[in-house]
Amino acid sequence: MRRWIHPSHLSDLKRASYAFLWAMLFIACVVVVKANDWWHSEDNYLALHSFLEVIAICVAVLIFAIVWNTRKYHRNDNLLLLACLMLVVGMFDFSHVLSYKGMPHYFTPSDPDKAIHFWLLARLCSALALLALAIRPWWRVCRLPAYPTLIGFVGLTALLSHIVVFYPHWLPATFVEGVGLTPFKIYTEYVLIALFLTAALLFGLHLQFPKSANIGALVVVCLLAAVSEYFFTLYADVTDTYNLFGHIYKIIAYLFLYRAIYVETVTRPYQEVNQAERQLATTLATLPDSVFELSSQGIVLRIFSSNDEGILTNPDYIGRSVRDVFPPSVTEKLLDAMQQARQQSLSYRVVVTLPHEGGARHFELSVGRHDNLETHIASYLVSARDVTRRIQQNETVEMLSLVVEQNPNPILITDTDAKIDYVNKAYVESSGYSKYELMGNNPSMTSAGKTSKAVFEEMWRCLHSGQPWSGELINRTKQGVEFVEQTTIFPIKDQEGRVYKYISYKNDVTKAIQNEEKIHQLSYFDQLTGLPNRTAYELYYQSDFVRQKLPSSALFYLNLDNFKLINDALGSENGNIVLQKVAERLRHFAEDTKHVYRLTGDVFVCLLPSVKTSAVAQVAMQLLKALKAPLVVDEQQVVVTASMGVMLFAADKSSANEVLQRAESAMYEAKNRGRNNFQFYTPERHSHAGQQLKLINALNFALERDEFSLVYQPQAAVPSHRLIGAEVLLRWHSSELGVVSPARFIPMAERCGLIADIDSWVFTQVVKQLRRWREQGVPELVVAVNLSASRFDDPKLVQSLVQVTEQEGVSPKLLELELTEVVALQNPEQALQTITDLRAAGFRVSLDDFGTGYSSISYLKRFGLDKLKIDKSFVDDLANLNATDKAIVKGIIALAKSLNMTALAEGVETPEQWRVLEQLGCHQVQGYYYSRPLAPEAFVQFVQEHYES
Repeated sequence: MRRWIHPSHLSDLKRASYAFLWAMLFIACVVVVKANDWWHSEDNYLALHSFLEVIAICVAVLIFAIVWNTRKYHRNDNLLLLACLMLVVGMFDFSHVLSYKGMPHYFTPSDPDKAIHFWLLARLCSALALLALAIRPWWRVCRLPAYPTLIGFVGLTALLSHIVVFYPHWLPATFVEGVGLTPFKIYTEYVLIALFLTAALLFGLHLQFPKSANIGALVVVCLLAAVSEYFFTLYADVTDTYNLFGHIYKIIAYLFLYRAIYVETVTRPYQEVNQAERQLATTLATLPDSVFELSSQGIVLRIFSSNDEGILTNPDYIGRSVRDVFPPSVTEKLLDAMQQARQQSLSYRVVVTLPHEGGARHFELSVGRHDNLETHIASYLVSARDVTRRIQQNETVEMLSLVVEQNPNPILITDTDAKIDYVNKAYVESSGYSKYELMGNNPSMTSAGKTSKAVFEEMWRCLHSGQPWSGELINRTKQGVEFVEQTTIFPIKDQEGRVYKYISYKNDVTKAIQNEEKIHQLSYFDQLTGLPNRTAYELYYQSDFVRQKLPSSALFYLNLDNFKLINDALGSENGNIVLQKVAERLRHFAEDTKHVYRLTGDVFVCLLPSVKTSAVAQVAMQLLKALKAPLVVDEQQVVVTASMGVMLFAADKSSANEVLQRAESAMYEAKNRGRNNFQFYTPERHSHAGQQLKLINALNFALERDEFSLVYQPQAAVPSHRLIGAEVLLRWHSSELGVVSPARFIPMAERCGLIADIDSWVFTQVVKQLRRWREQGVPELVVAVNLSASRFDDPKLVQSLVQVTEQEGVSPKLLELELTEVVALQNPEQALQTITDLRAAGFRVSLDDFGTGYSSISYLKRFGLDKLKIDKSFVDDLANLNATDKAIVKGIIALAKSLNMTALAEGVETPEQWRVLEQLGCHQVQGYYYSRPLAPEAFVQFVQEHYES
């Protein structure tokens, strides 16, 4: 059966079928009600009849009202015809109610015949309405005039009502009291039933076509109307059960018709509107545009779609003016577009820019005017499309175009036949040709003809394989100036991957090549002498020299003697002339100039790639002799000598730096041996240098690692053996080297510049120790501390020493500062001032190792020292009665006494030495005979045992 019913009707037909079945089941109630028809009396039935008819009349009028008031929206002639006929039905039913038996006079006395005539007219109109609805196409073919149609039907109703009321004898009888319905009435009802069934059949034929209305409901309306009419063929009395159920089924049919019409005129349009709105929302959501509506005052009314992350179409903007939510620049453009749309219905597209967290966003706006036909108030629909990416891409393209055109490097684009399609401004300027002269020609027109053929072959091989090429081309300008260009060419491919253009980037590297040659000269040659430098030496050694694998080679490492003195005496300009003349002699001496190098200021190197070992010494002597020949500089004769280290080696077994370092160490040995000589490098010297390096490295971290310690050697008075003080001595226990003698590390510390920090540490520790001894109740004794040359030369020496004693609360009179003759006499005047300041601050000052230097008696007198310390070397042979040493010691003691100083002898280790010193009148002694150096704790015990108040 479904093949005769279009699928679009199935849902409506299903619901209508269920409703009709329930209505049919309701017929069973007729039997029950007929057995208990309590309304059979005229009084009861009259009220029930009026109630039922009023319901039917209201439904009929509602059908008319709905269709009439929505006619301009649905524009359906069938519905308008149905509405007018249902109004007529309502009017006839109203007259039927007023004419019913038992009702007051309705112009004339009420009786069953008059009421039935109105009834039949109403039923006939409803049957004709449904039949017309079923016969005519659902959508209008021609437009019925609404008011004339209504007036015509109302006039026809009035005419027929007038005939029924005032000329009933013109009409056949329909009811006989006591007998029942007349054949006319019954046959008329059958005709109506036939009309209703015909309409139902015609509606059923509509089911095989796509849905245009609720056909299922209209079919049920026709069937229920037919059932209603059937009941009216059965009653014998106007108040019996069949008459009642005929009215009930008529109301049910009206209600179904009302529902069908309501759905068609009200519900379905709203559904279609909602569906259209959903479709519109879906469509707008899929579009890249945001759409919103503005009032003529610029108030945001609605947002239809938002595809801009809420930048333009934020829901919070609804009800607010665009002046409040957008920047003035955007507002001005938007209002101008609205003004244009007000005049022309549609504005031109404008682009606005809005700030955003991720950067400025650009939107293209178009505004259309929307006129409300009812209110005649215009609103404006704004369509906004985010064109940020497009604008950025346009800006990028424009920027790239400007970059190419304004690029300072020449850029060239050709086709695959090497015909010029584009040149930028830089290319035109560099070539000397005009753009007109270049376009369409081959770039070879700028070639100087000096680029090798192999370069072009390689270039085309790369380009034909789709690969870029880079290389140097020698070209010539239109004016004939040759230049070298670093050229890079890239193939440009279309969307199918085929090469259709070549782009060439050029850079004039003529100056760069010239600069490169200059840089090479600066990098590998000494600018004063023109000799190769250290970098050139290393490069040559690591490349050419090593590859030769010569079995025996020699390197002379020369350092000019006393060159600083020459520089100071003659001036730096003449010093440079001396270096140039020395370099010239070395060039002349060497067979190959590339084997003579100037490493630094006055250091030169001569490399002998292949030389017999037995001949090296002879060559070295000849070289020194050649250098020693007098030079004439600024009309003065200058004799230059050199200290030279010689390194014999095999090139493939030694690195460039190893050879230099070893030759340098041999050169220092030559310096140490009086200069103007040469020394060969030996492994023993290298080993000694390695040990010295380890010592220096360890010494640098000794203070940081807390590896130093102090011991105190007591000093005694002669002849009483009374303890009068102590000298602090430094000890070093290295974590790497073990116990290191002061004779080793103190000179090294002086050479490495570490002695000042060590001196400062020693002084601070001694002062702190004196404070601790005082707190322990140890008697106060004078402690002697050595001062190095670098420490003594410090202008802030006195200030720093006083600061330490003040911090610890120790009196300076307990500290004796020792300095050597050499230190004191390096700068006697400065030494005099420093000693004076130290004594003024309360410190004692003594002169250590007296007799080993060249002290001036006058300076000793001016220094005002507190003590002279006799060096151990004079004390050692006193026990052997060495007359010379005895005389020297005696003289020193006498000198000290004459200058009001105390004389102290160091290194006293035997009783015999003590007795001699006592005989000579020495004031104090220090040495192992009296006590070895003691740690602080042992010294405290020694003091407790030997100190006398």
